[in-house]
Amino acid sequence: MTTSYYIDNVSGNDANSGTSSSSAWKTISKVNATTFSAGNQILFKAGGSWTNRLHPLGSGASGSPIVIGSYGTGARPKINGAGVADGTIYLYNQEFWEIRDIEVTNYNGSEEGGASLSSWEASNTSAYANATLPGQAHRDISFKLGILVEAHDIGAVNHIYIHNVFVHGINGRIDQEIEASKENGGIALRVTEGSTPTYFDDVLIDDCTISNVDRTGILTSSAWDDRTLTSNGNWKPSLNVILRRNTFTNSGANAIILRVADRPLMEYNLFDHCAIKVSGNAAFNFNTDNAKWQYNECRFTKANDGDRDAGGIDSDYKTKNTVIQYNYIHDNDYGLL
Repeated sequence: MTTSYYIDNVSGNDANSGTSSSSAWKTISKVNATTFSAGNQILFKAGGSWTNRLHPLGSGASGSPIVIGSYGTGARPKINGAGVADGTIYLYNQEFWEIRDIEVTNYNGSEEGGASLSSWEASNTSAYANATLPGQAHRDISFKLGILVEAHDIGAVNHIYIHNVFVHGINGRIDQEIEASKENGGIALRVTEGSTPTYFDDVLIDDCTISNVDRTGILTSSAWDDRTLTSNGNWKPSLNVILRRNTFTNSGANAIILRVADRPLMEYNLFDHCAIKVSGNAAFNFNTDNAKWQYNECRFTKANDGDRDAGGIDSDYKTKNTVIQYNYIHDNDYGLL
């Protein structure tokens, strides 16, 4: 049966049924202790704010996803991880989920000298404006993400949609010499190593705003990535991946890192002020086939001292048949592609 569950941080009570706005739950802990079913909705009250990691359980079904969203009028409900490792919102081996119409942060002010989130975000803008060829940042602090969808030894993970979500205020690890630091940032889809080839199928991230994240805006990664020029080996790409109409501002390095996918489509995105802390092109695909970038705008990507990745869109290592067309790429420190 399709059921909607309501969460109100002011008037709710975890002893309530949660199945109407007048009998709402109060805490994320109650949500995390519940296994949801196909067609269920988890609705946070507009204007509300919660500090905790959101890790609801269960999976939806084809045609009946589980939806995380909002109810009522006012500002998006805000979920703050307060520096939690990995994602403020976390899904593990779960499919047929949609996340929409909420705000997500994951900021630890104690790692920033006690600075408030608003002052830290303001400092990102001023640092960019005043710097010419700044040195590469090295920030040995904890890894964090806004949203993490992780898959392991499960085969296909279907239908992950993220719509109209505002992800911002993610401080964390930055080090150009450490590959893993690329997985600090806004939204991540991660496949880890195991014995069963695993991949995502049907991913749509659209109409999101991702701002002031240390390192990366949106990234996909997979341990099923091994191939050569003539053999795909254990390469198992994600399929039907679309990143559309997203806005990225003040990315620590790259706005998008798209890896291990076949026929991903990235279109109508705005990449604004990328690489403000370490070098990086605004966006790149890596180890992909048939990627397509179109109708995007890339502007004001910063060059950092000692590295010359500071352009718009890059078709990187182990890519085949990438198409880059109809994009507006301008005012970057080191060109277009």
